[in-house]
Amino acid sequence: KKNVFRGMHIQIPPNPQKKYIKVIDGRIKDYVIPLDSKRIDFGKIYSFDIDQESDVFEIPCYCAHGFHALEDTNFMYICVGNYSDAHELSIVLPDFSDDLHRSKKDLSGISLSHSLEICKDINWDEFI
Repeated sequence: KKNVFRGMHIQIPPNPQKKYIKVIDGRIKDYVIPLDSKRIDFGKIYSFDIDQESDVFEIPCYCAHGFHALEDTNFMYICVGNYSDAHELSIVLPDFSDDLHRSKKDLSGISLSHSLEICKDINWDEFI
């Protein structure tokens, strides 16, 4: 639905997940945060507008991911790897409008700075 925001989520080892998304109709703003401390963009927030004309979008396992539905949207969301509640981080980004619909889980996550601290010593190489 329009104005739904989901994320930012990542699963840390030993249960990371690579994700693929494809918008069927509608439009989203997709958000990705690399959490591999070996990367020069560690902790940087990227955003991309994705619509039905866009190709399949791959989110590496070392990236937190979220999206904002800019209109009512249908899309495919494929996770490669098993879900593990014990290994999932939900990161709260406070810079979003209060007009967005977010789940309790998304509102009760950890800060970006806390997630950077958790992820700084993770070796993602064997999962990439």
